[in-house]
Amino acid sequence: ILVSPTDTTPVSQQSSLNAELLFTMINDHRQKLGLIAFQKNDQLCQLAQARGPELYEEIFGSKSIHAGFYARKLPYRIIENMVHRNSEQIAFNWWLSSSLHRRAIESNYQFSCGACWAILSSGRGCAGSWWTTPIAR
Repeated sequence: ILVSPTDTTPVSQQSSLNAELLFTMINDHRQKLGLIAFQKNDQLCQLAQARGPELYEEIFGSKSIHAGFYARKLPYRIIENMVHRNSEQIAFNWWLSSSLHRRAIESNYQFSCGACWAILSSGRGCAGSWWTTPIAR
C-alpha cells in the first residue's frame, strides 16, 4: 500500500499499536460515563484501514485534511479521529485531552472501528504507529 500515487513511502498494516485494545479502552471510558458501547461495523473497519494512509498524506502532504473522506460522499454522518503515538495508553490519553477528539469518543454515535498501521521509513522499520477510527450514527 502506498500513501499516495506520488509518494513512495511504504505503509504497513503491521503496527506496534493494538486496535482491539484501543477500541476496548474507548468503550470502557464510554461505559464509565453511562454511554452505550460502540459497535463494530464492517464498512467502518474497511474505511478505517483505507483512511489511515490517506489521512497521513492529507496531514503531511497535501494539507487537505479529510479531503479523501469527504470525496467518498458517504450517505451517513461520520467523525474521524487519528493519532500518532507509541502506546495505546498515550494515544487514548491524548484523545481525551483534546476537546474535539474527546467529544467524538463521548458522542451519541453508535458504530466505530479502529485500524492501526505503521509508516516504514526507507524500508528500515516502523517510524511511527498510527490509529484511525471513523465513528458513525
